[in-house]
Amino acid sequence: MPLGRYTALTTIGTIPWYFGLAAVGVAVGASWERFHEAWHYADYAIIALILLTAAGLVWHHRRRRIRRRALERSA
Repeated sequence: MPLGRYTALTTIGTIPWYFGLAAVGVAVGASWERFHEAWHYADYAIIALILLTAAGLVWHHRRRRIRRRALERSA
């Protein structure tokens, strides 16, 4: 895709996103403490998801390296 077209379409596509985030910020801004208190468990879920993803990537990388070494030894 040409750079000019990509830039134009990306800009047009991000405008609703920015206005939506601004609207949420205005709506939640006045009662942020209550909102954050109600959703604080989401923080734990996100942290757990990040840690599980990192552990899965490390496990996958090590398993792949072990398989590669085993193939090199057998060849």
